Parts: sequence; C-alpha cells; structure tokens
Amino acid sequence: MRKFLITLFAALPAMLIAQELPSDEEFMKRVMNNVSHEYTVCAAYFMFVSNALAVSGKDEGGQRYDELSDLALMYAMQSASVGRSDDMAQKVVTARLETEVTSMAKEIDNDNANISILNVKHLERCKWAMEDVEAVMSHWTTKELQRLQEE
Repeated sequence: MRKFLITLFAALPAMLIAQELPSDEEFMKRVMNNVSHEYTVCAAYFMFVSNALAVSGKDEGGQRYDELSDLALMYAMQSASVGRSDDMAQKVVTARLETEVTSMAKEIDNDNANISILNVKHLERCKWAMEDVEAVMSHWTTKELQRLQEE
C-alpha cells in the first residue's frame, strides 16, 4: 500500500495538469476517504460471516473471517488517516463500521440464516478488495478524477 501511495503522489501532478482541481492533498483525502469506506464495508461484512460460521460450529472458517475483518479495518484506518488526525480517523471508521453493521443486520433481518443476502452483495467485491489493495486505490482515484471532470 505504501508503494502505491508513493507512486500515486508522484504521478498526481501530471494527472491534474490543465484542470482546476483541488490541491493534491485534498484530492488524496477524497480518494482515501472512499478507500477507507470500501474497507469498512468489507470489515463489517467479514464480521457477519465470521459470526455466522461461529454460530454454525465452523470456528476455523470464522477465525479466517475475523482475520480478514481485522485486516480490512487496518486498511480502513490507514486510509482514513490521510488528511485527518489518527483520533479523528478512529472516530470516522468507528462511526462507519457501526452504520454498516446496523444496515447489514437489518438486511438479513438479524438472522444468520439470511447471510446469503450479504454474500451476494459483498463477497466478490470484498474478495477483490482484499486481494488487490492497489487496484482499489486505482479504482477510487479514477472515480475521483471522473467526478472532477464532470464538475
């Protein structure tokens, strides 16, 4: 992730030439805010899968999803820390996580038997996000550039 950030910061001025765009710092804050949100959603999803597996007696699988949730939260925190204090990043990620957990619990009617609803919605995206952090950052960088061009 650090390697990608260095590469992105180095290439950013060339991407912003001839456009009235926010500062590099503001641009990166927006990109990383989206990256942080992406990983927070995945952390919540992995928490639900872990819980469902634990309740069904499949503790080994649940442990793996606990690890994925922890890793996703770490990525969310690192991303949220761009342009924010660590304390504020912690508050932002915690609030997002609470929001996502509440939303997902409602989606499955607080019943692990309905976990397939979350699987359909989040499994592939979160698998992709955990396997390729650089692709996630590239995706959100492109999205932010597109948004700015449309303004």
